[in-house]
Amino acid sequence: MAKILCIDDEPAILTKLDRLLTSSGHSVLTATKAKTGLRMAAWRNIDLIILDISMPDMNGVDMLRQLKGSGRTHYIPVIILSGYDMEQAYGEYAENYIVKGAPLNEITAKIDGVLSLPRVKPRGTLRRWLFGD
Repeated sequence: MAKILCIDDEPAILTKLDRLLTSSGHSVLTATKAKTGLRMAAWRNIDLIILDISMPDMNGVDMLRQLKGSGRTHYIPVIILSGYDMEQAYGEYAENYIVKGAPLNEITAKIDGVLSLPRVKPRGTLRRWLFGD
């Protein structure tokens, strides 16, 4: 299945996501700080990021812009996780969003939907030529 990176400053949320995703057969990595999440996204061959929008060390929208602006991470789909309706961030940068407290079947449906989207990940020489990394 997929390798999913969950970034949230609330350990209880990360625990719930970890249980839900591992029970669905996914491999889960977690980060409680945005900067740690950025490093993990760049070097861990991630298939999907679930990103909290409100974190103390970096605004989630700013982090999302960095992810989508980097040659190493721009191709990774992102689902915004928020206590509020984040349709604006969804429309501009993220592939979908989940409102905290949503029913589990809605969360898994959105994750499965985003994972089923086609994506292109440049590799090798073409990747270095396109992105210089």
